[in-house]
Amino acid sequence: MDLSWKLRPQSGATTDPNVPSPFVDCGLEGNDGTALAGPIEWIELDWTVGAVAGHQTFCCYREHGVTTFDLPEGTASLSVVPLCADGSTALLGTYVAPAPELRAVTVGATIALGAVELIVDVAPDQASCSTMPCVCANITMDNSLCQQ
Repeated sequence: MDLSWKLRPQSGATTDPNVPSPFVDCGLEGNDGTALAGPIEWIELDWTVGAVAGHQTFCCYREHGVTTFDLPEGTASLSVVPLCADGSTALLGTYVAPAPELRAVTVGATIALGAVELIVDVAPDQASCSTMPCVCANITMDNSLCQQ
């Protein structure tokens, strides 16, 4: 499977001059270098084919990933979620991911999901995350896990 992604701040956040537009990087830093929320370290691709399920994680900073395994034949349900630096899934309600996609899996064929956009809740500064929900709030980056 082949997947690319971008992170976009939620609607309204880009009215603040410190919030980059149209996209933010995985560190979720503002134009002045301050944290807008906790960083997203990984993008997880989840898949289900019949009763068989699995996942693959990719370093968020790479903005692209290709799996190294084969899926069983059938119809695959594919979805993506952001993972925080501590490995936890970002809290529901702090991001919007595309709806799961269904793809036919045949032997020898590559499944391309193309580019997906994840909308993430950020604030003008991470301190504001105590009064509003932010993606991966109060989690710090551990660069030993995922290198740019």
